[in-house]
Amino acid sequence: LGYVNTSNGQILFARVYSNSRCYAVAPVTLEVVPMSSIEPIMVELCNRSGTNNFFDVSVDELKDIISAQYPDLNISIFLTEEDALLEVNPQSETVRITEMIAQVFYRLENGNNCVSIGAVDVEVLETPVLEDETVVICLDQYDVVLDAGEGFDSYQWSTGETTQEIAVGYPDTFFVTVSNGTCSSNKSFFVERVVPPSNIEITVRDFSNDNKIIIETNDGGGYEYALRDRRRRQKRNVFSGLPIGYYTVEVYKEDCLIYLEQVFIGGAPNFFTPNDDGFHDTWSLKDIAEFTNSQVFIFDRYGKLIKQLSASSEGWDGTFNGNPLPSNDYWFRIKMKDGRILRGNFTLKR
Repeated sequence: LGYVNTSNGQILFARVYSNSRCYAVAPVTLEVVPMSSIEPIMVELCNRSGTNNFFDVSVDELKDIISAQYPDLNISIFLTEEDALLEVNPQSETVRITEMIAQVFYRLENGNNCVSIGAVDVEVLETPVLEDETVVICLDQYDVVLDAGEGFDSYQWSTGETTQEIAVGYPDTFFVTVSNGTCSSNKSFFVERVVPPSNIEITVRDFSNDNKIIIETNDGGGYEYALRDRRRRQKRNVFSGLPIGYYTVEVYKEDCLIYLEQVFIGGAPNFFTPNDDGFHDTWSLKDIAEFTNSQVFIFDRYGKLIKQLSASSEGWDGTFNGNPLPSNDYWFRIKMKDGRILRGNFTLKR
């Protein structure tokens, strides 16, 4: 229940009981003291909510700003003027507002006496948004450049430098504080030096319908692979369906090239046409230089040895003892200089 006085200084009487039968009557004088008029306080605060949909303003930060003008008074923060008048729903930690410029209210008290109620016009300023970053020093790099981003009024690095970019040449964690004049943010750069595996092994599987290059490491972690000028980098360590030829195999870690090796995929023609037209007139291994000291044996369908070639010979012309052999499938066996034995077949066409 409440009572609204009819005049300033009106006297009411209160009955005060000590028990159910004993009481005393005391006068109560109602005096209304008008609150002083206070101009709104203008404050600029940085948006640290991480979103532009709403802004969380610190209650303690607001109280510190207000107490600079009204020291030694108790300060409470409210969302509305009515809440401040009735002293209900005080804000404890943060005030959430949904506009870049908004108004909140405060109540000043001296003991239990309300001194005044005022407003705070809050303008929320944009705070730089930065994300921490990991930077890798590659094997062939002396240093790397750390870039805090352009468009800020000031930069302050943990190294003492005050430029947008700095160059560092060793693994460590570096910090930078950027400011747009009023609001500032921090960013961490985690600088690492790439560590290659102790062993990389490349296996070539050629002379087949599905030639492959396989790259294997001794730790198997976080690598990408590429064939230079032929394919994009991939996480899978196998390249399949490769034609005969030379390939430069590249191994990457954290965008750093850590290993390269040139390999050769060998093979033999699938057919030849010994008709003296200048095209495919003989059968021989491709890229002869890769097969130095290798031996090639050619057989007919019954396993009869038809021809023995050295890798450096001009190839087989499709004859046996000077006589042309008929169109048919023939088989080869190659004894490689590294000890491998390769087998396959091809077609003679006339």
